[in-house]
Amino acid sequence: MNPEVFEVFNGLSPSHQRLIREFISALAESEGVTIPDDHEPVPSTYQTYINPWCHHLIDTGCCPDTIRRYSLIVSSFLDVYPNPTSSDIHAALAHLSALGQNPDTIATTLNALTNFFAYLASQHIIPSNIAEPEDDI
Repeated sequence: MNPEVFEVFNGLSPSHQRLIREFISALAESEGVTIPDDHEPVPSTYQTYINPWCHHLIDTGCCPDTIRRYSLIVSSFLDVYPNPTSSDIHAALAHLSALGQNPDTIATTLNALTNFFAYLASQHIIPSNIAEPEDDI
């Protein structure tokens, strides 16, 4: 596929991107094509959601220092794991622990990632928050 298509898509607002995904899903269904449930956005798109997420944090009254810290954490995480899974989150937290990072730093990292992926899920960009602990039944 032409890379320019991804650039145009990445420049759209999250709500417009969601509409396009819904349209593609409906078109695929009408043509009898199955899109796997675990299909994720193009990896490079996650970085494009950091600014809208930060604006969301501002709107919810989050402290500017916290927003800056969270943004740096998420951006650094996505540099290492551009198409992250819950296993990647566990690996990143284990790595911080192995480096001897303060437990508060590890908790802040988990909070930032949980908040970011919760935002993506709330915008229907991803199907669920991959940073939330799975229920053990």
